[in-house]
Amino acid sequence: MLYAITWIGGFRLHSIALKKQAQSLYDECRKAEAEAAVDRAHLGLAPYQSDLLPGGPVATTN
Repeated sequence: MLYAITWIGGFRLHSIALKKQAQSLYDECRKAEAEAAVDRAHLGLAPYQSDLLPGGPVATTN
């Protein structure tokens, strides 16, 4: 029984940490894209096509 509780707790903590890391990386990428868009506009270049998901990162554990 204790093993199952420990496993579930570890799974939940890992899931939370994974989601926080994914959101942090997503936010960094959005910031970098915004800065690059300003630079490209300043140089008269077309905007870069983003590959980021509009709804945010998707981080799951299974």
